[in-house]
Amino acid sequence: MRWQHSTDNWFNEVIVGTENSENNPTPRTLGNGIVYTYFQPRAGSTDIDERTFLTTGSAGGKNAQRKSQKGWFIQNDLTFTSFQWHGEHTIKMGVNYKDIELTSQDAAALNPQFSYRVSNGSIDSTPYRVDFIAPYTTPGQRATGVSPSKQYGIYLQDDWAATDKLMINIGVRWDYEDTPAYTNFVTSQAFVDALYANDAENPGQPWANRLLPSGINVADYISTGNNRKNFKDAWAPRFGFSYDIFGDEAAIVHGGAARSYDRNLFEQLALETSKAALSPVAVYFENPATGTCYRADRTCVAFDPRYLNGIDQLNTIPGVAGSAELFMFNNKLKTPYSDQYSIGITNQVGDWLTDVTFQRILSYDGFAMGLINRYPDGSYFQNGNVPWGEPVPGYQNTILGSNGLEQRNSQVLLSADKPYTKESGWGLTLSYTHTSARQNRNIDEPYGFDKATIRGYPFVKSDAVAAHRFVASGSIDGPWGVTFGAKLVLATPEPINTIACFGFTDPDGATCQQVGVTPPGSGKFLVGGDIWGYRTVDFQATKEFTVAGDFKLNARVNLLNAFNFKNYSAYAYNGFGSNGQFAPDIAINTSGEINYVPRSVVLEIGAKF
Repeated sequence: MRWQHSTDNWFNEVIVGTENSENNPTPRTLGNGIVYTYFQPRAGSTDIDERTFLTTGSAGGKNAQRKSQKGWFIQNDLTFTSFQWHGEHTIKMGVNYKDIELTSQDAAALNPQFSYRVSNGSIDSTPYRVDFIAPYTTPGQRATGVSPSKQYGIYLQDDWAATDKLMINIGVRWDYEDTPAYTNFVTSQAFVDALYANDAENPGQPWANRLLPSGINVADYISTGNNRKNFKDAWAPRFGFSYDIFGDEAAIVHGGAARSYDRNLFEQLALETSKAALSPVAVYFENPATGTCYRADRTCVAFDPRYLNGIDQLNTIPGVAGSAELFMFNNKLKTPYSDQYSIGITNQVGDWLTDVTFQRILSYDGFAMGLINRYPDGSYFQNGNVPWGEPVPGYQNTILGSNGLEQRNSQVLLSADKPYTKESGWGLTLSYTHTSARQNRNIDEPYGFDKATIRGYPFVKSDAVAAHRFVASGSIDGPWGVTFGAKLVLATPEPINTIACFGFTDPDGATCQQVGVTPPGSGKFLVGGDIWGYRTVDFQATKEFTVAGDFKLNARVNLLNAFNFKNYSAYAYNGFGSNGQFAPDIAINTSGEINYVPRSVVLEIGAKF
């Protein structure tokens, strides 16, 4: 419902509405999933990597999710125009309020995934591993996290035409969210007792003291239901300007700085109340030929064919029952945010509009998930190994959630645009982006178990974006009212973030380190060598038909990836160096995944009326 009112110098709009959105992916079939893998020795290490090349059968329990948001909201926006003071001001202000219910379930106890090893052209007759979601009855936990949420927002902005050449935009926004799922959560007393119980390996000391060498006070993660507060410092200032150098829009300098907060956090916060009710479990099986584990760094059990008969049978595996995975979040969590700065110039050159812009984006306080497990002496590494077998007594693994993920991104953006006009009959857009980005952990992969805490991760090349990207797209009028178009996209390979072993030992005892390295390209385009990681040329032809009056039909034929470029995105890691010298040897895996589609023809038919 919308209400509007205006006078000569102000405009008011009030919106009241409801929302109800849900994302509920579910496996299409029930049954076991089959994962075919091969073992690849990790270069410079005694460990191995399990490489998946084919998955069949039913999708796993992690693919059964439910995320929903429903409730009502009200928003009131007020704009004042023609306010004079050292120029003309347009002042905008507003408030908003949402009262919603959030729901999050990130898995379901169904469809276990059995992994079979492929070696020397044959497939093992029994699986070496099973991954499944196990249900547990844990006090205070339930499989689906549900929480009411009240969201408040207020903003003020001034669009100031200081002169006929200078425009300044300055404003600030503040947001606040009340999320009882986080603030009212109470850590299980049984788990608190286990943390502070006498450590059998260190008589006279509580198990929690193992965390002290890592700088972690476990009390900072124990919630009593009244020692947490909602984050209230989400102030987001913004400033922008544009200056028309000659007053004719032929050359305009522009720039700005702004902060923004990420408020879509309930999916992570819900893990604290739900993960111990539905926990992921990975069980390794013995090699039936030797009676030993397939992997020396994992414990294993003998395989029994009845384990193929569902979750109930898998729950009878020794060590699975009662080993729920717990999440503990820091009691002073902050909302992640990003600061963005930019400066550039736009020029009108004949029919062309060109732009050169530099921008810098700094992201802070992303959620990081670490492992609570520690060896008896408090170390996280012994002989380069992570303490998977040293959890809190009576529990499987416990994940500590805190702030700490960071990204640093610098970009140069160049563009030239000749807009389509009916008179000229054609249009063309060219853009090039150079990106230099570094991060201490992939923002989309908050789980980091290769270091004791997120502070131990080095900043490396980001795997989120290519260093060089060029896009050209254009259209031209053809005969018989047909419009033809084409698009070219070229990008260098996106860097890889992985854990590399090359004979170097960190002060914390880690024998393998996080690295960021650019892999080889998949091929060339016209000239030069194999420098491109992504290449595609698409063509399209569109024709519109008038049926009657305003009723029109349009037909479009798309030729995608016309030259059938293979944009490989899987790699073989042959080594990363030795004796502490980082020298990556990475090759393209031509049997692995590719980005985009093979050459395809797509026909689209639409109607407008």
